[in-house]
Amino acid sequence: MAGEFMSAARPFIERNIHPTIIVNAYTKALEESLKIINALATPIDITKDEDVEKALCSCIGTKFVSRWG
Repeated sequence: MAGEFMSAARPFIERNIHPTIIVNAYTKALEESLKIINALATPIDITKDEDVEKALCSCIGTKFVSRWG
């Protein structure tokens, strides 16, 4: 993942934007992402098997599962 961050930052570094400005932008993006995630998140009761199963199915409901499930 660090490599992807560096790849995304490369154009800014080539334009001589200081690395601390780039890091501050990443920090702001993280803060905004956390706000959005918290707004969209749905709490689940981990003591209820139905809730846990529903969360797991939505997480692993990918091509792999539909192919091999």
